[in-house]
Amino acid sequence: MNPFSKILESWSNYELIMVLSTMGLITIVGIVSVKIFTKDRRSVLLALTSSLTTNLLIALTLFSTNLLKIDLSDNYSLVFLLTTTLSMMNIATLNSYLVRNRQNKNFDIDFVTRDHFTDSLKLISFICLFSSILIAFTNGDIKNILIASSISSILSIAINHLLARLFFKDKGSEK
Repeated sequence: MNPFSKILESWSNYELIMVLSTMGLITIVGIVSVKIFTKDRRSVLLALTSSLTTNLLIALTLFSTNLLKIDLSDNYSLVFLLTTTLSMMNIATLNSYLVRNRQNKNFDIDFVTRDHFTDSLKLISFICLFSSILIAFTNGDIKNILIASSISSILSIAINHLLARLFFKDKGSEK
């Protein structure tokens, strides 16, 4: 059975509308903020691509959860919200590094992406530690939600960093 039809069956219309509108609002505010603060086309494209890959990753997570015969209750809206929020936070940190450092005389995009990499590693380690502590003391549906949220968030942050490396490849460092 398709996980999306399973969600449509078990979730009310109100829950579905609220989750989708919250995800959409987080994504739109993130992309508009990037456009306002950076005024850089590559940053906006990165934020848009990141949000699309995050949504695909969430769909993949729900599909794999469905394959494991886990009931997709309305509590799985946390997977949507946590993954989207953490992904946008990761993109926001990259753009804040760009805004902060682009006025420097010796601006180097490789320095910014390395700084973003260390921040991404810190965020991934925090997610791993925090979720492993919570998973150790929970059971049932909450444990499954935490596992799904953690995996999709970690993969989303890793993909965001790889996308940042692709979008902000310095032409001078390709020698």
